Amino acid sequence: MSRTLTSGMTSVTTAEVVRPAYFVRMVFDSNITAGNFIIGKKYRIVTLGNTSFTAIGASSNTVGLTFIATGVGSGSGTASEAPAELNLWNGIGDLAFGGNTYTGTGDLLSISQITETSDISATGINVSLTGIKTSFIAIAKNHEYQGRPLTVSLGAFNTSGDLIADPVIVFSGFMDTMTISESGAYSSIGISVENKLVSFERTKVRRYTAEDQKIDHPTDKGFEYVTAIVQKEIIWGRPTGQSQGGGGGGGGHGAGENPNYYR
Repeated sequence: MSRTLTSGMTSVTTAEVVRPAYFVRMVFDSNITAGNFIIGKKYRIVTLGNTSFTAIGASSNTVGLTFIATGVGSGSGTASEAPAELNLWNGIGDLAFGGNTYTGTGDLLSISQITETSDISATGINVSLTGIKTSFIAIAKNHEYQGRPLTVSLGAFNTSGDLIADPVIVFSGFMDTMTISESGAYSSIGISVENKLVSFERTKVRRYTAEDQKIDHPTDKGFEYVTAIVQKEIIWGRPTGQSQGGGGGGGGHGAGENPNYYR
């Protein structure tokens, strides 16, 4: 897979001495059920359930839409607060770039080999953190992580210790499973991360029903009568050999005419 590098990163390839570094960015959500929203706080709709989000400030009942809550809400719908972030890099101290501050973990951050092939394959990675602060563990434990984004970027420093250019994303995927080991003030965490391409390998299970259609379009009634006609035999056109009949009358069906025929 080819990548377009910035001029700064391109210069790294010709430098005599380069010190590479990895940067890991994890984004977590905290889902809240309707009835517990805080007025004036910003949320993103996660599931609709039977909640009317338009009644509490949303412009529409659409998954993924952000809104400012004007009420606590009711029903079974859920929404997430502003996402929590965990930004780490395998160096020392804090380092800011791209509007985010990354906390240095030294050798405590470990990333499995990132592989790319000429064919389209969903190859994931594993990220391990050992001896980290329990405050980091709290973020992972108290927020939704499965299916949330994780990116790995590669950067480089010159001999003066300056970041040469903004790091380049070398892996982008979604957190899948997580194992946590807690011991005293420091703990360890292991995360398996799925490649974004894994979504192409999953079977999309959808139904031609009104309920399924309303998951994406709550007010759409296009499938409202599907269940009513699923067992109904509908024969299109007039049976072969049947005459049009004489004039007059006009109402009702002709003798022997099947009322299920559509003309």
